[in-house]
Amino acid sequence: MWLEVGASTHRGPVRSENQDAYCTMIPPVTPRGVMAVLAVADGMGGRQGGATASRIAIETVVEEYAGVGSISDAEMPGASGSDRVSSAIQRANARIRDNARVPELAGMGTTMTVVSLADQTISVGHVGDSRAYLVRNGEAVQLTRDHTWTAERERSGCVSPGEAPGDRRKGVLTRALGIGDEVEVDMSELEINPGDLIVLCSDGLHGRVCDFEIARVVSSASPSNAAKKLVRMANDAGGRDNVTVVVAGARELEPERGRLSRLFRRNKPLRVVTG
Repeated sequence: MWLEVGASTHRGPVRSENQDAYCTMIPPVTPRGVMAVLAVADGMGGRQGGATASRIAIETVVEEYAGVGSISDAEMPGASGSDRVSSAIQRANARIRDNARVPELAGMGTTMTVVSLADQTISVGHVGDSRAYLVRNGEAVQLTRDHTWTAERERSGCVSPGEAPGDRRKGVLTRALGIGDEVEVDMSELEINPGDLIVLCSDGLHGRVCDFEIARVVSSASPSNAAKKLVRMANDAGGRDNVTVVVAGARELEPERGRLSRLFRRNKPLRVVTG
C-alpha cells in the first residue's frame, strides 16, 4: 500500500496572518516501516504566540520521524505506532511550555492532530479541535473528538447538539498543547483499506464545510486538488479563520516508475508549512 498526499493552507479572508501549520512525510524521509506521517496544528495565544506554538509542534513531529538519527518503530522495543505519536505530541507540549517563558509568548498554545501509517494501521493522536476523518465509500467518519466547551457539554449530556449556538464559550478549547506541563492525548488505531481517504483539517474547514461535502470533494478529486478545493469552499462560505487541509488517498499498488517519479516531484517526500 502507498499514499498519494495533497495539502493546502490559507490565512482566510479576515485574518492578517496564518497561524496554522502542517507537515506531510512519505518515504524515503520517514523511518523504515512508516509509510506516512501527517500533522496539522492550529495556534492560539496572540499574534506571535499562536504562530510560534503551531510551528514548534510541527517541527517537533518532523524531528521525531525525519530528524538525524531517527529510528524505525521496529527498532523501538515495546513501542507501537501510537506510542511514538503520543511521545511526539508530549514532546511538543514540553517545548511549547519552555518557549512560553518568554513574556511575549506567555499563554501560547496550539491544537494538534497527527496520523502515522505503518503497514495498514493508522495511529491517530489528537489534542484540541483540529480533526482527522476517514472517508470510506463516500462517507466521512470523524476519528477525533473536539476538545471544546460545547463538544464536552454535548458528550456529557448537559446540552443537546446545536442547542447553544450563540454561546460565546462554544469554541473555547478545553484541551490544547502548551496550557499545562502535562497534556492528555487522545489516541486511536484502525486498519485502512485501499481506496480509503484520510483528511486532516483545522477548524477553519469543519466550521464552514459539512462532513458530507468534505467526503464528496475528496472522493471525486485527487488529494492535491481536493485539498485546494476544500480551502476555497471554506473561504467562499465566509470563513473567518485560517484553514488548513491535508488529504491522503490509500492506493493498493505502487504506480509505474514514470508516474511515481512525477508524483514525487509534485509531492515532496517532506513538506513542512508553518506560519
